Amino acid sequence: MAQEVAAAKVAEKPRRNTADYGYRASSVDDHGSEHVCIVGPSVDAIVVVSSINTAFGVMVASRSTGIILNNQMNDFSWPTTRDVHGFPPAKKNYIEGGKRPMPSLSPIIMVESSGGVLFLGTATGVANTASSLSQVLIRSLWIGHTVKQAIDAGRLHNQLIPENVVKYEKTTDSDVLHGLTKKGHHLSLEDWQGDVIALRYVGPGALYRGSYDFRTTDPGGLDGGQVPAG
Repeated sequence: MAQEVAAAKVAEKPRRNTADYGYRASSVDDHGSEHVCIVGPSVDAIVVVSSINTAFGVMVASRSTGIILNNQMNDFSWPTTRDVHGFPPAKKNYIEGGKRPMPSLSPIIMVESSGGVLFLGTATGVANTASSLSQVLIRSLWIGHTVKQAIDAGRLHNQLIPENVVKYEKTTDSDVLHGLTKKGHHLSLEDWQGDVIALRYVGPGALYRGSYDFRTTDPGGLDGGQVPAG
């Protein structure tokens, strides 16, 4: 019931008050992320995401290992300062002892009621991370697309601030764009909305179908290939 009420509030036309979409504070962006999805022989699932935050982290490399050090502390909000992307500070993300900053990383593992792992996914792309992954998830599990089709499909993203504009990729279905325009949404073309990798259970014998994102120029995954767990 709550979902139906929330959907009814935003379905007919775009809302000018960003709070109507549940927005309360800025999301914190990240750069230089790496991610991997793994399913083991016993169908143990792991999704790992790592980030040095902004480009080149703190711009300091370890003398002993050569590893570039991250500046993850920069993901915290400072009460009187906007972040590097111009977003206002988020009170829930103020720096305090014992807290960790709130990055935009959004790994996900979906498990069936029987305990079987149904879907694994993760994404990069700064503020687009959560919206990119959720669209792939919806297409794969509810619309019936293959993992590759779901990842390849054009995506939409609305950051709500500083402008309430729906950003879309050039591969987005024209009917979708027409429908959004008809409802009064303002659209803006965006060339890149991050990249997603995912695995989905597709059959008996612990068979999974996985795909990387064509938006990544040097992928380290599978182009829609089927692999048995382990």
